[in-house]
Amino acid sequence: MAFGAIEDETGTVNLVFAPHVWDRCHRTLLDAPAVIVTGRVERSDGTVNVAVDRVEAITVAAPVPRRHVGRR
Repeated sequence: MAFGAIEDETGTVNLVFAPHVWDRCHRTLLDAPAVIVTGRVERSDGTVNVAVDRVEAITVAAPVPRRHVGRR
């Protein structure tokens, strides 16, 4: 088993990866700038877990550089 977590200002969600899922997706998790994780949500005593079954890399657009206009 492998474990991870995602967190924001509202709390934490634990990610649980079965060995076959981890073997299939760990390179994506390590290499991609952002991912979509899907799986079965499990709630118990205020804890939220996701039993991950799929990880998909998504493209993150690079910010557009601002042009600096000189003062005269």
